[in-house]
This record gives sequence, structure tokens and C-alpha cells, in this order.
Amino acid sequence: MNWLKSAAKFAPQRPWVHAALVFLGFLGFYTLFFAPILFSDRLLAPGDGISYFLPAFYGAKTLWTNLVFGGYPIAADPQNMTWYPLVLLLSWIPHSWNAFIVLAYVLAGSFAYCYLYTITRSRLAATVAGLVYSLSGFMMGHLGHAGMIHAAAWIPLLVCAFENLRHRITRTWIAIGALAFVGCGLGGHPQISVYGLGIGVFYALFLGWTAPIGRAKFYRNALLLLLLGVGLCAIQLLPTVELSQLSLRSVMTWSAFFHYSLPRWQTVQLLFPYFFGSAFDQPYRLYEVALWGPWGLGEISGYVGLMPVMLGAIGAIAYPQRPITRFWFWFGLITLACAFGGDLLVGQLLYHMPVYNKFRAQGRHFIEVAMAMSVLSGLGVAAIQQRLVSNRLLRRTIGAGMLVMIVSLIGIQILGPYFQLQASKVGIISLHLSPWNNPAIGIPVLIFCASSLSLAIWSRWRRFRWSALLLVTMLTIDLSSFGWFIQQIGPPAASQLQPSELIQRYQTILRQQHQRLFTAGGAAEDANRMYPNLNRLWNLPNAGGYSPLTLTRVSEVMQMAPNGVLYHLPQPSERGLDLMAVRYLVTPDPIVNPALTIDPQVLPATPGVPWATSDLGMRLGTGACALPSYQSALNLAVPALPQQTISEIGLITSLGCSVGIPDRATVLEIQVTDAQGQVETHPLLAGRDTAEQAYNCPKIHPLHQRAKIFQRNPGASIEADTCITHQYVSTIKLDHPQSIKQLHLKWGNLPGVILIHKMSLINGDAGQATPILPTEPSSRWRRIERLPNGAAIYENQQAMPRTWLVPATRLLPSAPILTAITTTVLPGGQVYQPGTLALVEDPAAQFQSAPLQPSDTAQIVNEQETTIVIQTHTAAPAFLVLSDVHYPGWQATIDGQPTPIFQTNYIQRGVKIPAGDHRVQFSFRPVSFRLGAGVTIASAIAGLYWLTRIKPRKST
Repeated sequence: MNWLKSAAKFAPQRPWVHAALVFLGFLGFYTLFFAPILFSDRLLAPGDGISYFLPAFYGAKTLWTNLVFGGYPIAADPQNMTWYPLVLLLSWIPHSWNAFIVLAYVLAGSFAYCYLYTITRSRLAATVAGLVYSLSGFMMGHLGHAGMIHAAAWIPLLVCAFENLRHRITRTWIAIGALAFVGCGLGGHPQISVYGLGIGVFYALFLGWTAPIGRAKFYRNALLLLLLGVGLCAIQLLPTVELSQLSLRSVMTWSAFFHYSLPRWQTVQLLFPYFFGSAFDQPYRLYEVALWGPWGLGEISGYVGLMPVMLGAIGAIAYPQRPITRFWFWFGLITLACAFGGDLLVGQLLYHMPVYNKFRAQGRHFIEVAMAMSVLSGLGVAAIQQRLVSNRLLRRTIGAGMLVMIVSLIGIQILGPYFQLQASKVGIISLHLSPWNNPAIGIPVLIFCASSLSLAIWSRWRRFRWSALLLVTMLTIDLSSFGWFIQQIGPPAASQLQPSELIQRYQTILRQQHQRLFTAGGAAEDANRMYPNLNRLWNLPNAGGYSPLTLTRVSEVMQMAPNGVLYHLPQPSERGLDLMAVRYLVTPDPIVNPALTIDPQVLPATPGVPWATSDLGMRLGTGACALPSYQSALNLAVPALPQQTISEIGLITSLGCSVGIPDRATVLEIQVTDAQGQVETHPLLAGRDTAEQAYNCPKIHPLHQRAKIFQRNPGASIEADTCITHQYVSTIKLDHPQSIKQLHLKWGNLPGVILIHKMSLINGDAGQATPILPTEPSSRWRRIERLPNGAAIYENQQAMPRTWLVPATRLLPSAPILTAITTTVLPGGQVYQPGTLALVEDPAAQFQSAPLQPSDTAQIVNEQETTIVIQTHTAAPAFLVLSDVHYPGWQATIDGQPTPIFQTNYIQRGVKIPAGDHRVQFSFRPVSFRLGAGVTIASAIAGLYWLTRIKPRKST
């Protein structure tokens, strides 16, 4: 141990030895901190970790993948971390995921240490800052967001580089600054990268004015460093800009922008982080409902500890370097206000800032708050060490902290009725508001008392090492009181990385068929671990996927949310999944659950009406709230009911965005056609049969009455309020018992939407009822197997092949093409048949030829990630359709000669094929990547040249 003591003693004179010891120290700390998971068969990948970031880490490093979304520019998605140096280094090492995650925390702590040591020369102050930053609520709450924590880890190093460059221009700190830019910019999350860049830019602007080396020299070199950093990241930046303009993030609504912001009424969470619930069983879990505040803990975790708040106050008051102190104080205060989103004016103003307004989740500003608080708390420690803090100031600070805690406790009691109202919306009847019966209140109170005592003891005996150890230990307990428990929530087993027998079987089938499957549950799917992105590890092609940058057209055609969840299960008239060669659909099995019954007072003649366990998922509507995939009418297939007549139709529905719909207004017309072709029409009325789903939310005041409630769904987030949403039950009594042939549902042409969850056909005289099942409306979908977890796999009888030939195209605008795909109806009323007609938007793609012959073929002969080769044989010219997503950068050749690619069927690729035998090759060569790579290489060369030209200069 003597060599270690010697190294520690002389470390300040040997910067690299000092840096190595700091790194090893944080590595040892976080190895112990995460030991329960690291030394088990579990992965540090909860939530999005397993369904998004882990597949990005282990997935093939390629520009394009055919394994998600029916084709996707995977390298253009920054959260895929394709060019992040640490991913390039570690992803090749087996079982390195946990090490990759731990490394983010080690780097965050080490770099925060570096910055504080630079400005204070205090190892204790630097250690405190490193712990506060790396153990902050943001870093722990986003454990499952690998891209966020890695991008955030490099922010302190960037600030440290600028701070050193204020005093001297050296090759070392120019290189370190460029490295920090690259780490933050390519770390895997553009929002955090922008925040990190913002911190660096504001720091340089504010502190550069007083740079000892001279403001002109500093600003010039800081600008060059900024340009160098952006240039080095161009390989990711330019493709991402191109992708974002074509994705769902090209437009960000007002409400979506403020999702995952901290509501004002949850401010107490900053001091009592688990007051609004915990998903972990002990010690904070008190209620059957895990969380009763909106958004969840991960996204709005702003806890930075109680001791750091007191140390930060001391640092802001007593530390002598006033420009640095003022900067971090005001920067922390402003970014804290930003975290409240639309509840405060500053958040509302940010929505109008270009580029920035493409980022949602304003609660992520807590990373900037954590950075500011880590610095201020470190400055507080340094101020006490330098005897700049009097005993009176220390006592006042602790007293002020005690007053804040007392006021908070009193405020909780005063606001108790309001909190109880919010909790009751998710089913919590009795809320515990006193410290002795609610650990979420009592534990922070105890921690505050212990922290105050530890701070006072260390201040009194700061010359003794044991007192510093006591301070650091109490600080760790303080921060871990939040971080330790949240990191224990939901770590998946490492066995999930091994393909199941089911996955291996379908991998073989789909490879032979050159077709795809689709997991209706998207990133929430747990049917034998068929997460769409995770399937990239096993070469299992999925037409779905999970990405915030989901292409808008792909989402519209497949009627799919960014997390890969279908808006509703496919209807007979929809051809989106057919066009994308979806042969198999994985979805919850809609078996009948007779235990799920409506109130017998509603249907007194039918005690115990059965309903399907899964929703129909049908949505009708018009207006601003209706997505492009919503229809105004649809025909519903009726199951065959031999020798059974129907007297009533049971419905479970709810309305959305319907506050302006008056009472007793007709929101839905149900046309019933019997076996003889006779039609009768019945209305579904607002206030009698159905109602607004968020009827009881504080900001929702419908004009209609509330209908009979069938089911309550706690925990839904409506307008940033956590509310109970409702489903309503009603019955339509037919004119006479009859055999039903068809149901036609038509929206009442009012602004709003209706969600049709379940329907049952009722024979009141016989006391029987048959539910309408969501995925078996016709012979199109055939169930081929049930899975142990209650899901099922259906085979699509109308799935198109991966590639096919058509004899003609039709020129249409994009909107009618989308309508034709989702309704099977062309303008003019003709039926759309994708096997005989391709829909195009470019006049140059118009094509008409002789009908296809039985001998005409198109066959895939070679397929790679960025190349696909098709061999065609046609007796006459034809139009080749490839069931892969059209995207800028794809090029095609026929027998080696370039040929244009036309956007076909809204999202696919098509080319004109001459008669005869031909070899068609599609290759992905995006200009955005080549330009970005060129800029990155040029920047690297320019940066190396700059380094050779630098003459070290010290401040005078």
C-alpha cells in the first residue's frame, strides 16, 4: 500500500497519476454501488434499456437495417450510438453492457471531479462534486437511457476544458475539449448533447470576459474549438438532420413539448423524491398504486440531495471567485425553472425557439440543475476548507435548511386535501402525510438531520480525515436514498439476450420467405421477448420498431406509434401491413373472458355478458385530435352465428377531445344489416351511451353528462394531470331479434374521436352473448399458435411478397394514396389491389404495359444491410415494387446501369423494368453520410494541424 499512498501524495504534481486514481476510485465506488446487479445474471437495462439502447449497443454497425420498420437509416438515428467511440470499443466485447453503463457514471463523477479540482485545488470539494453529479436524480432516474447518461457524462469535461483554456492555451486541453465535444455529441441523445453544448457555450461567453489569458484570445480559441467539435460530430449530425425532417419529430405540438415536465404541484418532490409513490417494494412503497403523480420518477427526477443544497448555498455566498459562483447560481436557477415546462413563463418561451422546440420532456433540464448544484456544493466545501465560512454563516445555513423543511412539512399538511384529490384519481383512498407513517417523508427528514449534524461536525473538525470521511459517507447515503432504490427497479435478466426456440423458428421461416413479422405491442411487447429492436440481435425482420425518429410516412401507413405500438389492430380494409410483407402478427390473444361482465342493472335480461379480453382498438373521428389514420366510418365483420338471433348490441366506448360535444348529441350511427338486407340505424348519444374518457380531470369540463361507467383506468396523463380515465357501457336495442349480416359504424361528424373498446352481440331471450374479436374478423388473419404468456401469432393470408411485379402504375397525390392503403378504396370508388397496381407520386413514374404472364418473376438473390439484388424475368416491360422503405440515398441499377427509384405506395421503392432477364441492385449511398464523413475527416485533419501550430501561452 506504500506505493498507493505515495501516488496519492504526489498526484497533484502528476496530473495523469491523479486522474488515474480518481478514475479508479469512482470505478470502485460504482462497482460496489451496482454490485447486486453486476454480480448477478441481470442487466442494467430497465425500460428503454432492454427495448432500445441495448439492441443499439450490440446491433450491427451499419448505415441501414432491414430488420426494423421495413427498412430504417439506423446510423442516422443518434440514439443508436453508431459512432460513439465507447460503443465502437466495447460492443465487440461479450457481456460488456453492464460495464458500458457503469462507465457512464464513472466518467461523470471523474469529469465533475476534474472541473472542481481545477477551480478549487481541493480533492474533497472535487469528490463531493463528482458524487453529487453522478448520483443525481437525473443520472439515476435515467439508468435505462444509456444515450442520455453517456452524453451527460462528458459535460463536466467540456466545461473543465474551457476553464483551463481561460488560463492557458495548450495542446492538451484543446485535445481534451475536442474529445469532450465528441463524447457529448455522439453519446447517444441529441437533447442532452444540445444541453451540454449550451452549458459549454454559455460558460465560455460568461467567463471568457474575465479570462486571465485575455478575452480576445480566449474567445477566438473557444470559437475554433466549438467549430472543431461540431465538425467532428458531422458524421452523425448531418444524417440526423435529414432523418428528423422526415420523422414524426419534424413537428412538435404544444402539449407534446411539455410532456414529462415537473408540475408545479409536485415541487415538493425536489426534497421528498418518493412522496408521489415508488415502484420499488421497500421502503417507500405504501400504496397498491405505484405512482400517483404524472410521468413517473425517471423523467422528472430532480433530486440532488439535501446536504448539497446546504453546501451549495454556502458556496454561492462565501466562495471568493464571484464570476464562477454567479454563473452557476443563475444558470442552475434558470434551468430549474425550465424543468417546470409550461407551468412557468420561461418554459413557454422556449417552445418558440427554433430547433430547441423539437425536444420534449423539459424535466430533462435537471441534468443542468445537477451540474450547477454539484459545482456549488463543491465550492461550499472549498469555502469551508479555506476558512471563508464563519460559524454564524454555517449555523444560519443549517437553520435556513431546517426552516425550509419545516415549511415543506407544513405545506404538505395544508395541501393535504389537494394531494388527496390527486391521489384519489388513481385509486388511493387514504394518503399518508405525516413523517411517522410515511417513509417518503420521514426518511428525508432523518437524512436532513443527519446531514446537518455531519456538516457541523466536519466544519468543526475539518483537519481530521475521519470527519471528511463522515461527510462523504453521509453525502453518499443522502443521494443513495433516491438512487439506490430507483436503480433496483426492473433490471431484466441476461438470458433475454439469448433467442428463444420461438424466435429461432420464425427466424428460419422468415429468412426462407423473405417476409416480416410485426409485434403489435411494440416496445411494450413481452411475448417471448419479441421487442422489435431487440430482434436485430437475431436477424429477425420486423416491420415495426421503436424510435422517436420514426418516419412519418411509415407511422401513417402502418398506423403505428413511435414506440412501435399499433394504434389499433388491423381491419379488413387496411393494406398497410400487407404492403410491408408482414406475414405474422404477434398480439394478445383475444380469447373470451366470461368473468369480465357489465353491470346487470344495465342488461337485466343478460346476467354476465362475456367480452373479449383485448380491445377492438377501433377509433373514429374528425378534427384536430384525429390522427391521419382515423376513419370517419368503417364496416365491421360479424362472426357467424348459426341459428342465433340478436336482440341487442353491447358496446364499451369512450370519447376523446369531446368537451365541446353537447349532451345527447349523436356521436356514432350504427347501421345494422340483417340476413335479408334490411337496414336499421341506431344512434349512440353523448351523455347517455358514452362520454369523454377524461371526464373527471380538473381541466376537463364536458358539455355532456357522464354515461354509465364500465371500467376505470387509473394513472392516465391528460394535460399533465394524472386522472382516472373511464370506459362506458351501453346497449343498443334492435327493433326486433334478427340475424345480423353486417355492422356499419359512422362517426357523427363532430370534432372529436370515439374509441370503441369492445362489442358483444346479445340474445336477450336466450341469455347468450358473443363478443366480436379484434383479430379474427375474416379469413385474412389465421391464428396459428398461442404463446404461454397469453399472446398469439396470426398469419396474414394477404401478405405481399418482399418484392413483386405490376403491369401499371397510377399517379396520385400523397393523401389519396394513403387513403387507398388504409381503406382499399381508390379515388373514383375502385378497389385498390396492390398486386396489380402501384401508386406513385412522380409523373415520371407513370407506367402502363401488357398484363403479367405466369412466367414473369422477381426473386431476391442477395440481401445485405445496404444492398439488395433482385433477379427479374418478364415477357414485357413491368414495374418492380420492393417492399422496403423509400429513403434518400438509395440508388438502383439494372444490369449495372443507373435507373431512377420512384416513391411507390407512399413508402416503398419502385423501378421500371425492361422485358427480359435483368439483375436489379439497390444500394444505400446517402449523400448526408458521405458529406458528414467528409466534414468529420476534414475537421480531424484541421484539428491536428491546429494542435501543431499551438504555442503554449500562460496567463500573466
